[in-house]
Amino acid sequence: LGMAVSTDPNGQVFRDLGVIIQPNRIGGQAEVGGGSFAAVNGFLNVYYSDFLSDGTWASVAVARAPMAELLANALVGKSTSFNKYYNGDWSEPGIHGMASSLEVGAPANVWLGMSYNDYLDRLVMVSAQWAPSGVNLYLSSSADGINWSPRQPVALDSGEQYYPTIIGTGADPLRSGQSFYVYYTDSQKGAFSRWSDAQLRRREITINEPGLAANTSLGGGSL
Repeated sequence: LGMAVSTDPNGQVFRDLGVIIQPNRIGGQAEVGGGSFAAVNGFLNVYYSDFLSDGTWASVAVARAPMAELLANALVGKSTSFNKYYNGDWSEPGIHGMASSLEVGAPANVWLGMSYNDYLDRLVMVSAQWAPSGVNLYLSSSADGINWSPRQPVALDSGEQYYPTIIGTGADPLRSGQSFYVYYTDSQKGAFSRWSDAQLRRREITINEPGLAANTSLGGGSL
C-alpha cells in the first residue's frame, strides 16, 4: 500500500509519498486489499490483509501513523513511517513487519470498507468474506479500532460480493449514521469476469440497538 498527497484545490495533481505498508512475506503472491482507513485517537489507522513469512494470514490487520506527523510530512512531500499492530503493541514496522489478526478466529477477508459511525460512536467495518460457496458481506464494529465484534451477515447472495465501500447519507459521506449505504460489486460465482458480468449494487444498512442487528434493502444497476 502506498500514499500520495494533493495540495491543489481541485485534487487533480498528486505527489507520490512512497510505500507505507508491505506484508511480512517477502516473496510470492499477497493481496493486501485496498487499505481502508480511519482516524482513531490522533492516528491514521490503515486496515488491510497481511501475509506472514510462516505461512499464516492476518486476514484483517492494521498499521498506523500519528496524524499530525503524517500531515506535516505530507505537505512537504515526505513519507511517514507506519507501525503494525502485533501481539498487543504497535511494535512492528509497516514495511515487512509482523502483524496480528484483529478478529477472534481470524475469519477470511478479501476486501473491506471502514467508516466512523456517529450513531454507535464506534468504527464499523464491512468485510467481503470468502467461502467455497461464494463471497458474502458481513458487518462488525469496534470502539478502539483493534477489538472487533463478531461479524453479522448483511449480504448473503448467490455469486460474489466484492469491494464494499461504506457511504454515509449526511454531509460527510466518510461518516455513517444509523442508516447508511454499502456499495459493492456483485458478479457470478467463480467467474471473476467483473468487467463483463458484474453489477454495481447498493444496499442500505439500518443498525438496531442493542448490538449490530441490521435490516437491509437492496438497489443497484449494471456497471
